[in-house]
Amino acid sequence: MKRGLAGIYGLLVLLIAACPTPGSSPGDVPIRTLVLHGADGAEGLRVDFFSGRAAWKTQQASESIAVDGPVVRIGSGTGGAEFGPDARGNAAGLRLRRGTTEAWRLTRIDGLLRVGDSAGIPLGRIVREGNTARLHGPGGELIVSATEEGGRVVVSKSDQTVVGFVSGSNDLERAALLYLKGLGDRERALILSAPQLP
Repeated sequence: MKRGLAGIYGLLVLLIAACPTPGSSPGDVPIRTLVLHGADGAEGLRVDFFSGRAAWKTQQASESIAVDGPVVRIGSGTGGAEFGPDARGNAAGLRLRRGTTEAWRLTRIDGLLRVGDSAGIPLGRIVREGNTARLHGPGGELIVSATEEGGRVVVSKSDQTVVGFVSGSNDLERAALLYLKGLGDRERALILSAPQLP
């Protein structure tokens, strides 16, 4: 009986893993995949890139991502989220919008990647030093550091405790940005799928 249950469980795991990512067709093979892993190595958030589109999934949710030039979008209207140039098309700044409200803005000033809310109040900044990117909070406190190790980006707290890592990309600033306080899986998926940061 135990062997039969183990076989059924194994089959279910294979079937779930084989389920296509939203926005993909059966047999559709991703061109590229980025994965945000937890400290234990478990897959937390996966973004698959296809020709002209992307899709994200976790164990709890999954959605298609529309890629329209520099803009990436999930859903539309009040239930949607978007990451891309500001309304004036300012390529030096990106904005994250939740529904119809701008949540925060990302700009590069004096070599630093700065994050501010819609009113311009600082939420954090990313400092790039050699092969490390450090995310600091609004008061200057270190939140996380991202470094490339073994073909992946490892993200750790100030006490060197690993909080996670990103595979499929060596973008240190993007990996650090994923740990900005208040981000959900949708926002992290948009940050991972954005064509470029300022």
